[in-house]
Amino acid sequence: MAQQASGRMKPLLILLLITVIIPAAQAITLAQLLSFYHFFYDSGNITIGGITHYATNASHPFLNDTLNLNLTLAVTEDANYTFLAAIKGTPLYATARVSLPPGTHTLSLAFGPETLANASYNLSLQIEKNNGLVYDNATAYAFNFSTQGYAGPKVALANVTHHFADTDANPKDDTLILALTLDSSLAATQELAAFFAEDSSVIITRINASLTPGLNNLTLSLSTDAIRTKHMESLTLYQLQLGSLTLPQNYTIADYSLSALQSNVSLISKLAQQSPLSDTGIPSLDVDVTIESAEPDTYALTADLYDAYGAYIYTLAAEDILEAGAPSLTLEIDGRALYQEKANGPYQLRNLRLIQGGEVIDFLANPLNTSPYTWNQFLAPPLPDLAAVIIPQNSTTAIITTSNTGTAPAFLTTINVYLNDTSLQSSTITLLLPNQSHNLSVQADNLTTLYALIDLSNSIDESDEENNLAALPLPEHDITAAINTTINATINITINAMQRHFHINSSNRDTIQSIDIPGTIPANESIILNLSMVKDGTSVTLGINNLTIRRQINDTTSHTLIIPANAIITGTSGWDGTILFPAVRALPGAGINGTAELIIELGDTQGMLNLSGAAIITLAGMAGKAAGYVAKGQFHPIPPCNATQAAEPGTLPPAGDCSYNQTSGLIIATKHFTEFIAYTASPAPKYPAGSSQDDGGGGSDRNLTIPDLAKQAGCFNRWECQPWSACEAGMQYRSCAYKGDCEERSPAPIVEQPCLIQQAQEKGGEAAGFLTQQGGDGFSTQPAGKGNAITGMFINALSEGKNPLIGVLIIAIIMAVGILGYRYASKRNH
Repeated sequence: MAQQASGRMKPLLILLLITVIIPAAQAITLAQLLSFYHFFYDSGNITIGGITHYATNASHPFLNDTLNLNLTLAVTEDANYTFLAAIKGTPLYATARVSLPPGTHTLSLAFGPETLANASYNLSLQIEKNNGLVYDNATAYAFNFSTQGYAGPKVALANVTHHFADTDANPKDDTLILALTLDSSLAATQELAAFFAEDSSVIITRINASLTPGLNNLTLSLSTDAIRTKHMESLTLYQLQLGSLTLPQNYTIADYSLSALQSNVSLISKLAQQSPLSDTGIPSLDVDVTIESAEPDTYALTADLYDAYGAYIYTLAAEDILEAGAPSLTLEIDGRALYQEKANGPYQLRNLRLIQGGEVIDFLANPLNTSPYTWNQFLAPPLPDLAAVIIPQNSTTAIITTSNTGTAPAFLTTINVYLNDTSLQSSTITLLLPNQSHNLSVQADNLTTLYALIDLSNSIDESDEENNLAALPLPEHDITAAINTTINATINITINAMQRHFHINSSNRDTIQSIDIPGTIPANESIILNLSMVKDGTSVTLGINNLTIRRQINDTTSHTLIIPANAIITGTSGWDGTILFPAVRALPGAGINGTAELIIELGDTQGMLNLSGAAIITLAGMAGKAAGYVAKGQFHPIPPCNATQAAEPGTLPPAGDCSYNQTSGLIIATKHFTEFIAYTASPAPKYPAGSSQDDGGGGSDRNLTIPDLAKQAGCFNRWECQPWSACEAGMQYRSCAYKGDCEERSPAPIVEQPCLIQQAQEKGGEAAGFLTQQGGDGFSTQPAGKGNAITGMFINALSEGKNPLIGVLIIAIIMAVGILGYRYASKRNH
């Protein structure tokens, strides 16, 4: 009957597995599980009664060679228990897996004491029952250790030398020979690994070493191909690893030149910038890249070009068939592109890639900075130049003639005609060739004040952007002229459709209180405030009134900027004294972790402007959104204001900022002008990403030397992120900038995360998703168990701020189904 009942239970168990347990289970890393269990585990079924330590002699004839930690514990449930112990601050770990019945037990954990010093240590102890954590104590036992009576390291490095050797027909050196003398106190055969490093690049080479008591001469060989591949100009032997014994080193190898070392693969050898023939009208900057070609083939180079401020310009490319040897490819920086982008040098080449057969075979992150240049030293590209003139025919009729006096055609040229600031007529010219004109006839009852604007949206790049206005009569563009009659009065100015550039001088800066930009002017239209006449060096001091600038969006809504009275605005050495009024932009200047809802450019387009007092920016309709800014091609989240900063924005630190919400919109208090963004942040991840280590000794994966590159349809997606900030109000922040060249960018990395995630990462060997076990001849690393998946889902719900009753409800459902199934089987048995 029992077998029949068991047979009937199988369909129920399968149904339970498919409908409840599998949907409920969610993946969770050991780091998260241990981090959360530290607060939520139940240790009622195991008790640590005491911990002591003592020394034993296992193999040494006279001295103790083992440190034992003795645990007395009581358990209330028969189960499999795993003990994970670590002496904090050391690489010493010990594990034990035992099956214990209920009762009191004694367990001994053994450690090799060779690397311990005369000091105080803490024992970290974790205990798992059936793969679920039931005990976690980072300071389970404190003890003082004395080396007296203990055997010292069994092996010590007595001497080390090196030399380079040529072992084949190629005249270049192809092998680094490392000669070691090890003083050993015992006979053993163990793996010996040598670790070499330069900055973040690591190479490892290994041999099996047979040791006898006394001095042992050993030789390790390292192919120079690994050194060339990683472009390591000097090496430091920083560690030897013999079995479980670590021997720190600091032996430098720098008596070589990369070009003298042999490589079995094609590599980038060197870069050199050619000097232009003149200082003006430069057509291009050429950079010669020497390739150490291992075989004849077609090779390609790509590199990202940035200006002096770190702003991306475009991606360079070159391709050719190269012979074996040391040929070169030339990357040509187009001078016309630099002129058109108005990009100043020195220019930076970044992310230089050597490509063979469609695969990146070599990579240099920052290979070259050019000599300093300014954009106007380069050859201007062919551009149209649109100009208009109004020719009155009589009091009610006029002809507006639009001409292209440039050297390139203009497409879809718009003409907007206004009469007394009211739109009268508009027209679009599909194509206007160089030296071609177009006539437009307009009529009105009174043409005394007639304006014509060419290319109102600035969609056409022209060689001269200042001659797109024609007027009868010519309107005033200068605040100086506009307020001559009321020089001592407070002035509120409303911009009309013709005005794009305003001047402030020393006689009128104290009289201006507000400037309004009506909704009839497109939100992306650039309006310039020129302060050059009151600029002193790199700074400008504003007048005695707060200056309020309003940009109207619709009849009831405006974005506003309030600059405090007597504020000092400071720019870079190249600042010309002009300030861009708030203008809406379509795309952010850097990648953000979220969705941009509104982008406002403000200040100097060539760099950041700093303020002595805090300006207040109100982004209408953006209440509840996150705030950030872009500087030098990098995105920075703006933190929330604390109570003091919200009440007194002037307390912000220099160049500081913060944000808060009001019914009027998103409020940003800032002591700098740049690009500001209101955005909806992407949700934080549930667990941190993993990492990997490159092992160059056993045939390294060379793609690992390329930081975060993903090839996509002939382009590369790449993001660069700054380190995480310190914890602030339970959150950490960082900035990430897009450094790729794809039109469709890969998803941006996260720029905000709860501090708990970083803490889980920093737990290292205790909670990093891997268990380190001490074997007979060294340490081995294995993936840690996932733990209980249902419990993982419950913890995930807590970590995401969800109601913990969801997890309780799931567990209750599982228990109820199990009880019903058991009762059903019991009835069938009877």
